Parts: sequence; structure tokens; C-alpha cells
Amino acid sequence: MNRSPWGRVWRVALSDVSYVLLYLIAGTIIFPFVQDYYSTQTVPPLEKIIVLQLALRGPIFVGICFLLMRLLGLPRGTGALAVGLAFTLLSGVAPLIFPNPYFPDAVRWVHLCEVTGSNFIFGALVGWVWGKPKAVTADSPAGCCSSA
Repeated sequence: MNRSPWGRVWRVALSDVSYVLLYLIAGTIIFPFVQDYYSTQTVPPLEKIIVLQLALRGPIFVGICFLLMRLLGLPRGTGALAVGLAFTLLSGVAPLIFPNPYFPDAVRWVHLCEVTGSNFIFGALVGWVWGKPKAVTADSPAGCCSSA
């Protein structure tokens, strides 16, 4: 795996852009269910939302997923699943499972479903991109899938 500065730069960029794309895709899917609510709110223009997601929220979320991956110390596949689950619970389920003053219940439940799916995919993707492949031991040559 390429751990050069360029390797880190493309991983950060890929992770950040993937967050924004997943955010927009998930938002597009749920919009018909929350359109009435947001028609009564002041929402910034889409360009401003994208810039804020790319410059602020995306890098913060990438950093959280990166830290989770490092703290868990799991191989790439299981680490990606664990990061996806942990990130989803921390950033999606925990803030939206209980009633709050920001969203009516119907909107809160739609957003809970939205962020559960998109944040899991994002966390798993970041975990995969930043994870280390399973270590090859001296006993098992590279490419060998079975043990005696």
C-alpha cells in the first residue's frame, strides 16, 4: 500500500469527495419526504452547502473515521465494517434516536434512515481506503489462502 505523501493526499481527497457525494445522494433520496418541512426553513444555496461539506464537515468526518480505524487496529475488511458501524452509531443514530428541538419526529426519523445508510457506506469506505491489508506472516506465503 502506498503510504507516501501523495498516497495520503489522494486518500484524503477520495474520502472527502465520497462524503459529499453520499451526502448529496442520500439527501436527494429523502427530499420528497422532507420537502414540506424544508420549504418553511431558510436553507443556504446548494453551492455553499457543498463547499462547507468539502471544506469542514467532510475532513472532520474523514479524521474521525481514520482515528476509529487506527484505534480498532483491525485488518482492512473487518476494520471497514467496524468503522462503518461505529461511525454510523456515533454520527447518525446517537444524535437522532431521541426527540430533539430541531426536527419534528417525522423529519427526524427520515433523517435517521438517511444518515444511517450514507454514514455506514462512508465509514466503511474510509476504513477500507485507509486500512492496512491483512499482514502476511512468514508461515503463509503471499497469495496463499488455505492453511494446513
